[in-house]
Amino acid sequence: MKPSQRHSLVQRLLSNYRICNIDNTNYVIKNPSLDIIYRSHVIYEDILRQTRFEPWIREERCERILIGRRLWSNEDNVAIERIEKSLDNYKVELYQNSFRTEEVKRIRKSITNLNKQLEELYNRKSILDTYTWEEFAQFTKTGFVLMYTLYDTNNNLIFENENNIDYFFLHKIILQLHQQKLPISQYREIARNEPWSTYWRIGKPNPFSCSVAELNEEQRTMIVYSNLYDNISQHNEKPSDLVINDDDMLDGWLILQRIEREKELAGKQIDKQLGGRHGDAQEIFIPVRSLDEARNIQLMNDPQSLAVKKQREKLIDRKGQVKDAEFLDRKLELQQQRNEAMKGNK
Repeated sequence: MKPSQRHSLVQRLLSNYRICNIDNTNYVIKNPSLDIIYRSHVIYEDILRQTRFEPWIREERCERILIGRRLWSNEDNVAIERIEKSLDNYKVELYQNSFRTEEVKRIRKSITNLNKQLEELYNRKSILDTYTWEEFAQFTKTGFVLMYTLYDTNNNLIFENENNIDYFFLHKIILQLHQQKLPISQYREIARNEPWSTYWRIGKPNPFSCSVAELNEEQRTMIVYSNLYDNISQHNEKPSDLVINDDDMLDGWLILQRIEREKELAGKQIDKQLGGRHGDAQEIFIPVRSLDEARNIQLMNDPQSLAVKKQREKLIDRKGQVKDAEFLDRKLELQQQRNEAMKGNK
C-alpha cells in the first residue's frame, strides 16, 4: 500500500463517518449513536420473532440444503479443516525459514495456493447466506441504522421518516459499504506504520473522537490490531522487523507462541494433578478418557519428544515387541553414558 493510500484510510478511520458515491452523488454515513444502535438490535430481534413462522431459509439449514442438492459435501468440511491446519503449518515453516530465500518462495507459493482453495470452498458454502431469515433481519436492522445516519453533503438526512425509505437505494449503499470493506492485511499494515502509529501512541487506548461503545466495526478492528502489535513489541522474545512486517511469518510466530503457552498451561495442570510425583521420569503415561484429553496431553511434548515418540512407534509397528535398549534414542543415550564413563577412567 502506498503511503498516500495509508494516510487516506487513516483519515477515514478517524473521521467517524464514511462516504459513498451512488450515481455520481456523494452521501455521508455517520457513526450511529448509542440510542440508534440499541434500537436497531431491538428491531432485529422483533423481526426474527415476527417472521419466525414464515418460509425463510434458516442459516442452520443452509449446509443441509447444499448437501441435498450436491453443491456441498461432508468431504468439503473435512477439506476446510485440513487446509486451515496446513496453512498454520506452512506459516510456522515460513517463520522458521525466514532467512532462506528459496524456501520462503516455495512456502509462500503453497500458502497462496491453499488460500485460493479455502476462498473457493467458503464462497461455495456461503452461496445461500443472502437468502436466509437471519440475513433478512440483518438487512432490516441495517436499513433502520442508515435511516438515521445517511446524509447528503449539506448535512441533511436523506430519509425524513420510515414511510419514505427507498430500499433499492439502501441496497446500493449497503453494497458499496461492503465493497469498501478493508481486508485484514490492510488493517495490519496500517496498524504498524505511520501515520496511524503516531495517532495510536498518543491517543491509546482509544484515539477516536467517540466513545468505545460508539466505535464502528473498522475502528474496533484497528484497536484490536494495534493492541496486538503493542503486545508483540513488548514480548521478551520479540521477532525481527522482517517477521513483524510479514503477516504470514508473524502468524507463524504467533502460532508457535500459542502452542508454547498451551503446552505450559497443560504441563502445570498435569503437575498439579500428579502432585509432583513423577520426579525426573523420562516418560509419564497418563490415562485419558477422550480425544480432547489426549490432545491436551500431546501438547506437553516438545518437538524433540514428538520426534522420539514417532521413531519409537515406527519401530514397534515394524517389530511388534521392542526392548528399551533397542530404541534409537536409548542407544544414543547409553552410548553417551559409556563415553562419559570412559572419559572419567582416563
